[in-house]
Amino acid sequence: MSQIKEYKVWSDQRSLSVLIFLYLLFHLPFLGIGFGEPDAWRNGLNALKIGEGLGYSPNRIPGFPVVELAFGFLAMVVSPERLWVYTNLSTLLIALWGMTTFFKIARFHNISQPIVPVLLLYFIPVIFINAASSMDNLWAMTFLLIAYWLILQVKPNRAVLFFILAIGSRLTSAIFLFPFLIGLVWNQQVFPKKEAMRTTVLLIVSVIAMAAIYLFLNLEFLGLLKENVVIPRDYFRSGYYFMQQVFGLPGTLFLATMIVWQWKKIPSWNWEWSFLAMTAGIFGLLFLYRPEKPAYLIPVFPFFVLFISRWLKGNLSYILTGLIILNNIISFMVVQNTPQGLTLSWMSKGITWESFQRSEQYVKDADFLIRFPYPQETKVETGWRHPVVLYLLKLPAYQERKKELAKNGIVFPENLGKENKRHTYWVFGAMPYNKERQFLSTRGYQIIYPPSTQVGSEKRQVR
Repeated sequence: MSQIKEYKVWSDQRSLSVLIFLYLLFHLPFLGIGFGEPDAWRNGLNALKIGEGLGYSPNRIPGFPVVELAFGFLAMVVSPERLWVYTNLSTLLIALWGMTTFFKIARFHNISQPIVPVLLLYFIPVIFINAASSMDNLWAMTFLLIAYWLILQVKPNRAVLFFILAIGSRLTSAIFLFPFLIGLVWNQQVFPKKEAMRTTVLLIVSVIAMAAIYLFLNLEFLGLLKENVVIPRDYFRSGYYFMQQVFGLPGTLFLATMIVWQWKKIPSWNWEWSFLAMTAGIFGLLFLYRPEKPAYLIPVFPFFVLFISRWLKGNLSYILTGLIILNNIISFMVVQNTPQGLTLSWMSKGITWESFQRSEQYVKDADFLIRFPYPQETKVETGWRHPVVLYLLKLPAYQERKKELAKNGIVFPENLGKENKRHTYWVFGAMPYNKERQFLSTRGYQIIYPPSTQVGSEKRQVR
């Protein structure tokens, strides 16, 4: 029996090693196509600022100091033209660290095939995409997983350290204080009573200290938090987009079927279910807060996957994992924004493939906008492309064009209303589709259609 157990452990470890190698291999081609989504380019801009010795200030409220400072250190030793390769690689390595930790957690929870939940988690499209970008979500997820694992191993000092790093990567990680305390530290089945009080104090103090640091860095984020919680939101449209980014249509339909068919096979209630129920509550709150941002929920996904893996077993877990992986390659019923309006594609390239192509397009669009022949005294509303444009203008290859733009009074302002210029150009797609159409219908801007809109360099007046 012991030999069988040892062989299974060896086989599982070998499977993990193969997966790590393949995951690294899959992502290598995408490390050099840019930082990722526009907010990742803001991280790149802030890294250059830190690397130039201009100090730290949050690039986005409330700030992500652990990630931003790490990228700033890289900017000190890497040229701006190649910085995104190294920031993306650092995120990928952090993701692989999280992968090994999640594998250990799956074994701790007695999941018979621990490699299956690892596959399921790390091939969720929004996670697979973020693993090759310079965003902060996977940093926070990895540090939370390590903190969770160290609490399970009764190593409170190290657990608190990684919990602090998680909060420093994303402030929302602090809400895990409650499930960590109630579900783990105060649970004598998991954590010894003699260590509970000291660990409780350490965790609470860490949250208070990090909250004070965030307040010191930027007092505005409390106002932004209030501003973002606006009811009603378009939860139907956002929920559909969320579904495409996470499980895809086939995976979601399969899960819905399992809820009806396999409801009675959910294991009996225990401390694990209590902890997972609390993280599910966090999942719901984060969705209500920003339903249009699936990446915000990345730190919660590992615990949701643990729930699924404890519930669906054998062929059912294999089918769900296969459907999740398929969503990276082929997607069904995808809504897209085009100059002709919103279109529905019954079948298209997978969410992941589309996302990586979009990352390449960000650079092409920004290059097009920088080199576009504007008249003198022009302001250009670039919208979400703004950080990409600003970053490219810092590269040596664009310095001559930058001088020409300055000489002719052409600017790419963050706030369009603060600039007084004779001409105003609006880049199509600067706002969500419906808002943009309504906004442009009442104004006479010149609209630029960049390459990603598939209309080339067409320009027309909007009456």
